[in-house]
Amino acid sequence: MIALVAVVVCVAIVLGVYPLVKKSSSKTTESGDSTQLTLSETPTAKNTSNVPSSEDIAAKAEKFNVGIKLYGQSQSIFSSSSKNSLVGEGSGIIMGEDSSKKYTYIVTCAHVISEVKTSGYTMTVTDYEGNNYDGILVGYDSKTDVGVIKIQKTGLTAAEFGDSTTLKKGQTVYAIGNPGGSEFFGSFTKGMVSAIDRPISSESGYEMKCIQHTTPINSGNSGGALMNEFGQVIGINSSKIVSTGYEGMAFAIPISDAKEIIDDIIANGYVTDRPKLGISYAAAEKYQQYAMVVKLKDLPSGSLVIASINSD
Repeated sequence: MIALVAVVVCVAIVLGVYPLVKKSSSKTTESGDSTQLTLSETPTAKNTSNVPSSEDIAAKAEKFNVGIKLYGQSQSIFSSSSKNSLVGEGSGIIMGEDSSKKYTYIVTCAHVISEVKTSGYTMTVTDYEGNNYDGILVGYDSKTDVGVIKIQKTGLTAAEFGDSTTLKKGQTVYAIGNPGGSEFFGSFTKGMVSAIDRPISSESGYEMKCIQHTTPINSGNSGGALMNEFGQVIGINSSKIVSTGYEGMAFAIPISDAKEIIDDIIANGYVTDRPKLGISYAAAEKYQQYAMVVKLKDLPSGSLVIASINSD
């Protein structure tokens, strides 16, 4: 079982009336910025003096790691009033400032932030010093699980991004993120590359080629950095296998593949030139109440339930 590694405190999507369950609200932000993610050349380690220590990499990484918290309205059964409650947490990587020098971009996973748009949640971003900022959704791509947000703050330490195409099996890699959420903020771990371009199917059914690695990651690490032995970010941690009998099988989105997606999202708020159906759906047979409707109405095998309709 492939599990996304964002912390989910409660599940907010409920399938209800057939065939339409809910319509997503449209909450977007301005786009059109020309800022792009820059990939630095990866050094060659001809001798160990060129390679920084793990302590140096950890000290550098903690400054560009952020925590992302999502909040939604919840209502007590004993009161008619509602309050903001924590519904999910993840990690993010400080990319750099926008062209206006008013905002800072943060790269993360789409599944960490998508419910800001689909469910109307709000975001709070926390830096390594414990400062909190309102998170602004720039855009995301569920197909590749890549997302971008921004905060109205500048002067933060940005990550250095490397060329993931130069990775080789057996190389040392490091991860930083927030496993379990803010309680273990900035946890730093070490592993090695197990495989390159490993095909992994996302929840949307799209097959992504990921970096397979042994670096320990857990729920809350989604959107956090995977770094090479020079401390350059070469991947975005996204998922791991959590089934019994599997251990040390984590996956990251290669940053060289994500770059084009990130640049497109910053420029347009979404990935351009891609056909879009505009709905989310599920097989009716997966849900007892809908399976009964299919049987009673003598509907064709393979009938689908429309779970949501995207307003855009």
